[in-house]
Amino acid sequence: MRDSNYLKVVTIVNEAASLQQFSGVEWSGSGYTLASAVTGTGEMAEILKTVNPDLVISEITLDGRSVFELLDPDEIRRTILIAPGIGYDEIRRALELQALDYIAEPVDVRELEKTLARVRERIGGRNEAYTVCDIPEKANNFLINQSIAYIRQNYERPISLYDLSQHTKSSENHLSTLFKEVLGINFLQYLNSYRLNQAARLLGETNKNINEIARECGFPTPSYFTKLFRRYTDMTPKEYRDSL
Repeated sequence: MRDSNYLKVVTIVNEAASLQQFSGVEWSGSGYTLASAVTGTGEMAEILKTVNPDLVISEITLDGRSVFELLDPDEIRRTILIAPGIGYDEIRRALELQALDYIAEPVDVRELEKTLARVRERIGGRNEAYTVCDIPEKANNFLINQSIAYIRQNYERPISLYDLSQHTKSSENHLSTLFKEVLGINFLQYLNSYRLNQAARLLGETNKNINEIARECGFPTPSYFTKLFRRYTDMTPKEYRDSL
């Protein structure tokens, strides 16, 4: 990848020790370059102005103040939020202000790199070559957006409608109805479609085998993954990879 295609990142944390969370991140492998690592709010505004990053990764509270108070709306829309335990109010606020994503603290490097890959698709435009299912990334409905965010964060694990209802504090029946009314497909169709898009990206961008991809994308077995992939694309995963 040419240097001009790397997205500039600024990380913002409260204490210098917290910067160690990012020490294992392969920034260039995800298509980014770490432009600056900021501790506290003292020089934050000046660095953000000077660097003008494509992406900000910030703890949700800085020097005792909410990041929603410290960053302007445009900066929030370029931000991945980090929090020890992101609650309902924080998620609602983040979605209202269109933050890019959120992750838990302490930061898990693998989870962050997965989040960076998702965010790069949104910032740089979705790679249609690796999109096998056309599904929306957001909708004009708070509960559905909250559900989509949960799926994006947890798709590699088993997810049920009950899990979403607990996360969104709503009933399963209400959520099920909303998926059909707002998105035109049911919850399981959306979940499978999202997983298949992630699998298609891995088929195109990595040399991982089918078993690894199935596991990493949340499919219970490789055979089930292959069956679904063929149903949605009329190709097996191998045939799809060979066609690229």
